[in-house]
Amino acid sequence: MLPPSNTASPAPDIVLHIGLAASRTFFAIEDGAHARGYGKTADVDGELFGDEVGCEAFPAARFPGVLKTGFDNQDVLARWRAQLQPSSASASGSSAASAPDIRTNPDAGNFLCGFIYYNSLARYYEVGGVDGERPVVFLHVPDLSASQAALDEGKEVAIALIKALVASRRERGVRHGGGSKGEGLQEDDRRNNTAV
Repeated sequence: MLPPSNTASPAPDIVLHIGLAASRTFFAIEDGAHARGYGKTADVDGELFGDEVGCEAFPAARFPGVLKTGFDNQDVLARWRAQLQPSSASASGSSAASAPDIRTNPDAGNFLCGFIYYNSLARYYEVGGVDGERPVVFLHVPDLSASQAALDEGKEVAIALIKALVASRRERGVRHGGGSKGEGLQEDDRRNNTAV
């Protein structure tokens, strides 16, 4: 996590967070995260991060209610899919292999994943302002503990995403990540995503 007080040196070119979304069956890169709303579900230590604490950490006068990645997630998704296209004969010898289910999702949610993502995005927002780059991405993965094959697929998906992020950054750059003072993503942001 890169909170505003962290001054990593040298600054990373890309920050990739990976978190578990146990109820999902697909992999997803998240478009953004919220500053508030983390007080409903306790963390593993039973602690809550109430909105009053959030207002102290991320005052609305300085930080938007929603921050988004600086990557063009649609470009990253296309490159990610291209990296994962099955070959005519998969490693297991089956020609019926299919690519993993990968998507974008509009919001990382209001639990630890969203909180971590917002913190890193806020660090870049504080350093660079509205026009600053936000080379931060959050990947949600499904539960991969059922088999070695699932773990291997997860590894392949993560490596393919890293390659897609590097290529996208080199060719397209990283724009500012957008942000809004409101607590929700804009309606047209929701329509432009492929997640459920």
